Amino acid sequence: MKTRKPSRHARLLVALLLVAAYAWLKIMSAGHRDRPLDFPDVGMVWTGMPTTGTSLDSATQMDEEAARRAAIRRKILEDIDARAAAHEEAIATLCEGTRTEITQGLDEATEAASRQIESILRALCGFKGCAKLCYRIVKDSASGSTETDAMIHTELNPKLIDPCVAAAARAETALARLADEAARAHTGLATDLMASANGIVEEGGLAGSPGLEGLLRKIGEVQSQAEDIAIASGVSATMVAASTASLAFTATAKSVAISALGTIANRMGASTALALGAAASDGPVPLGDIIAIVIEIGTATWCAYDLYHAQTTLRDEMGQSLHAAIADFRRTSLETAASQIASIREAAASEKARMLCTLKAEIESDGDVRLSDSGTTTR
Repeated sequence: MKTRKPSRHARLLVALLLVAAYAWLKIMSAGHRDRPLDFPDVGMVWTGMPTTGTSLDSATQMDEEAARRAAIRRKILEDIDARAAAHEEAIATLCEGTRTEITQGLDEATEAASRQIESILRALCGFKGCAKLCYRIVKDSASGSTETDAMIHTELNPKLIDPCVAAAARAETALARLADEAARAHTGLATDLMASANGIVEEGGLAGSPGLEGLLRKIGEVQSQAEDIAIASGVSATMVAASTASLAFTATAKSVAISALGTIANRMGASTALALGAAASDGPVPLGDIIAIVIEIGTATWCAYDLYHAQTTLRDEMGQSLHAAIADFRRTSLETAASQIASIREAAASEKARMLCTLKAEIESDGDVRLSDSGTTTR
């Protein structure tokens, strides 16, 4: 049988197909210069089976990585908000605990002081106490001494002033501890944010990514700054209030004594007051005082009558004044402590807001992907 040669048209068609195939290979090579060209399996092409080894488009890969980084940033921002809310709640709990501790301490101290008022009134407002106060009021007026204050303070100090000042000191300690705990909580928040951000990046499979590594370094810098924070507590304000109150206790008692006994003290001379004081004394009476008593016995008689009736007035007025002074001390101390607690809480909130503002600004502007308000990404 005679073999027929391909016609000229058939040979031309084969040549054109070869040229087209060569051109197609050149075009494909130009689009994949960054990586070796993956040729399809010729056998599978001829058999009509699916080809393997084709690479993803470079632009598609870049978009996918950018989306992953954006998702990680969004997750870090969400984590920051959640941890910031937990931090704020923890600070609120600390402040409330401190307020309760201070209130209980002041209540215990003022109740103990109030129970001692009856003992104070027996010592200062009985006939003997009134006579001694009259003598000291007259002597202070004549010589400029302060024996009246000393007598009253000696009686008030262990029973009323000391418990109140001790409660103020405990309140001061509680405020200082609150400020320290708030500063530690701030440092703990920064440390937790750093550890959590690292975990989120690793979980996202982008550990070592240049853009995210830079972000983690910036978070670490904020953490280092937080470690040096000190939140001011205004310590000593409560003690100042306590010292002022202790002076007020003595001044109140003296004012009441002068108001109730001043008329009697002014009417009697120093020797008459001395006579009454010596007559009421528990110890031996000196010879000079005995002579003064004899000389002033007439004056002392009618002054003693007035003094007897004045002690009832003095007792009632001093009792009311001391109770009011204790209540005022409690109120002032609680107001001062509340103001200091509010200052500590405000300082903690301010430092937290400053840190979070810095972090969020770094996260949202880091790298080649910026998070918009809607959560989408733009390049």
